[in-house]
Amino acid sequence: MLKPWTGKVVPSAEISSTVARAVATPSACVPDGAILLTYTNAFHTRLRTLQFARLNTSCFLARVVTVCYGPGSDDGIGAWRVPAPTVPPSNYKKGGYMELIWYKWRLMHDALRVARVVLFVDSDVVLFRNPFDALGAAELGAAAFRYQSELACDAASCAAVPRRRGDRVAGSPPEICSLNGGVLLATSESRPIVERVIAREPNFAAHWGNASYRMLLFDQDIADEEVRRGGAQSSCPLPVDRFVAFCWWAWGPKRGNRTHFDRLWPCRLATYHTNCLTTVGDKERSMQRMLQKTAHCVGGGVDRNRLGMWGPKASPAEAARAKGRGSPKRGRGASARPRG
Repeated sequence: MLKPWTGKVVPSAEISSTVARAVATPSACVPDGAILLTYTNAFHTRLRTLQFARLNTSCFLARVVTVCYGPGSDDGIGAWRVPAPTVPPSNYKKGGYMELIWYKWRLMHDALRVARVVLFVDSDVVLFRNPFDALGAAELGAAAFRYQSELACDAASCAAVPRRRGDRVAGSPPEICSLNGGVLLATSESRPIVERVIAREPNFAAHWGNASYRMLLFDQDIADEEVRRGGAQSSCPLPVDRFVAFCWWAWGPKRGNRTHFDRLWPCRLATYHTNCLTTVGDKERSMQRMLQKTAHCVGGGVDRNRLGMWGPKASPAEAARAKGRGSPKRGRGASARPRG
């Protein structure tokens, strides 16, 4: 049994009955027993149109389950939308941000009661094409739990991913192959991993209103420790040529991440996460820019060039933060690097 939820601004939500109906819906493009799970509130609805701009076929949307926090958040996208009470606007570390990023593990746990596979995507993730097709059956079954890496993972195989040693410290810089919580692929076999993460969930009520609230570890820090220490449930980053993130560019020189980002083939991309950008406006502009850079892929187009130089003009705020990023002397804590 899970411990009680202690959130102050994000209410609990039951989704297993809705997920059961979604799983029972026939789909020619989503594997049996699989769903895509996400959540949104009125503050993030402007991102949802961009999120599903390319992937809006009825066979895929038939397996999309969205938790809609507040009456203004139901935009009609996806066949299954679970109404939930309103939560505050949630820019980086503000409003309901910390509680929302932790609560997704409870939503995944609830969904895995009835679903065989749950692909969670955050509201600031662009879906260029069907991520299940992008993986294929072999890669879909390569590990019980898969995740978008915080920095591009250069491991040649799942078996070569380095295991974590020691605990994360709040504000410490990310490691190569470390877990990011924006795109998570959980199978029913990975429920013990999800339960271990929830067991380490902070007591939000005890920290509410105190300075310590802003120092709570992110969910992905704890999850990274749990999945990369090994154990009975296998885990592995998602393929870095298809499931990508803006943080790879933002952390720049760290193990060639900026070079890796600039050399991506646009038409191979399945998802793009706008982490390391702190406001909805910056995320929106970044999503729009990546949609423009991949516009030639629509309708079966092919790449003639790699993604190319992205540069700090991705957003005005990013330009101000770009100098020195990735420097081991500064690190994430010193530069207050955003992560969500």
